[in-house]
Amino acid sequence: MVKMYSLKPIIDQDITINRPICMYEMKNIHDDSDLKLKCRIVSEVTGHFINSLKTPSAEVTALEERQKKILVQLAELKNQVLTLCNVLNKNNNQKVQSVTPIIRYQIHSVPEIVLNVSRSKPCYSLLALGRLWTDIDFKISPFIHSTIKSEIPKGFENTRSNDKANSINIILIWKEVPNTELIISGVQKFPIIGESNFLRYLVRSINDGTYENPESIQETMKIDKILDLSNLLIHQSQENKQKTLDELNRSLKSNTWFSDHNEPGISDLAAWSAVKQSLVEKLPSNLVGWYKKCENLFLK
Repeated sequence: MVKMYSLKPIIDQDITINRPICMYEMKNIHDDSDLKLKCRIVSEVTGHFINSLKTPSAEVTALEERQKKILVQLAELKNQVLTLCNVLNKNNNQKVQSVTPIIRYQIHSVPEIVLNVSRSKPCYSLLALGRLWTDIDFKISPFIHSTIKSEIPKGFENTRSNDKANSINIILIWKEVPNTELIISGVQKFPIIGESNFLRYLVRSINDGTYENPESIQETMKIDKILDLSNLLIHQSQENKQKTLDELNRSLKSNTWFSDHNEPGISDLAAWSAVKQSLVEKLPSNLVGWYKKCENLFLK
C-alpha cells in the first residue's frame, strides 16, 4: 500500500510534564494492586463468617430455643385473650338485654283527658298512676278555674314527665264541681262522673289484663265492688262512713292488696284516695297496715 503523505503527531507522548507542587497527589486509578488486596481480605472474612454460621455456637443455640418458647407462650396468651373477649361480649349482651325495659302495657287509643276536680274532693289517684303503670308516662298539666278562691291541695303543683315510650296527657282543672268529671274529646256535654269511673275508663284503655278478664269474672266483680264502695265513701256522711269502711275491711281480709295479685290495682288506688279524702280518724284493723303501704308507695 502506498502512503500518500505522512502527518506529524498532534501530541508527543514523550513529553515530560512538570506538575505543580501546590496540588495534592491522587492515587492512580488504573493501579489495581490495592483493590485486589481488599477483595482478598473481604473474601477471607466472608468465608470465615459463612463457616461460623454453618457451625453455630452454644449461645446461638440457646437463644433459638428461648425464642421458640417465647413464641409458644405468645400463642397461648393470644388464645386466652380471644377467649376473654368472647366472654366479655356475651356479658355485655346480657347486660343490654337486662337493661332494656319490658313494656308490660300497651295503650290502645287514649285521647287527651281533661279532669275537673274539686278542691274539697281531690283525685289522689292521679298521684299514684305512675306507680301502678310503671312504663307509662302520665303528663299531668294542672290549671285553676276561676271558681277556686283558695289554695289547691299539695302534691299536684308540678307536671310529672319521664319521657317514656308510652304517654297519656291529662289536663287537671281545679274547679268547684260536686264530683270528679272526666271530659273526653269528642264526647260533648256528657262527662263521666266519679273518680272510680275515671279509673275504669283508664284501665280499659290501657288494657293491662287486670280488669274485665273473661278468665276471672270473680276478680272483675270484686274490683267493681271496691270501686263502688270507694265512690260511696267519698260522698257519705260521717255517720255512714264507718259502715263502708267495715265492708272494705272485710273485703281486704288478711291480704296485702285488694287485688288478687302481689301488687296494687285500680281498686287499691280508688280505695286509698277515698280513705284519704274522708279524713277518718280511726280505720279498721285490716285497713291500717294496707293504708300505710299505700302512703309509702304512692307518695314517694
